Amino acid sequence: MDGGSLGSMTETLVLVGAIVLGGVFAVSTYGHLVDPGRLDRILTGLRLPTRLANVTVFSVAALIVMPVIDPLVGSALAGMYLVGATLVMFVSSRRVGNIPDCGCFPTPQRVDGRYYLRNGALIVLAGLVAGFADQGPTVVALGAGAVVGTAALALRSVRRRTSEAH
Repeated sequence: MDGGSLGSMTETLVLVGAIVLGGVFAVSTYGHLVDPGRLDRILTGLRLPTRLANVTVFSVAALIVMPVIDPLVGSALAGMYLVGATLVMFVSSRRVGNIPDCGCFPTPQRVDGRYYLRNGALIVLAGLVAGFADQGPTVVALGAGAVVGTAALALRSVRRRTSEAH
């Protein structure tokens, strides 16, 4: 492969990854629009201020187009949002116990090992898109570090629930 076709393939992968990230946030925004009070109910259940709902919905809506408009900045922001949301859910689950719905999508999604793995995969995708958009290994390394941390949270959550079941 010559450098031109490799560069073109990388650009295509960055665009596809950015579109996937935008699609995930589009589905999430749709869920918030279909049942606008759902996020308030979830935040109340997590003992978090409901004023975070407006910030969350605005952030998710902005992340529909940001990764496509500017893959580096948009994907980095998507990754940071996902890391933040994942950490909030992890800390909240420690405080209030099982969380029956993360409020991420139109249908209820439990906060369990699959939640952490899904978010970890999206964080990796965001890191890769941002890294390859910039061709910067630092951004890719940050994405990989975030994924390792998320995977550790997922495993810990699964182990905790398994030990509680016995």
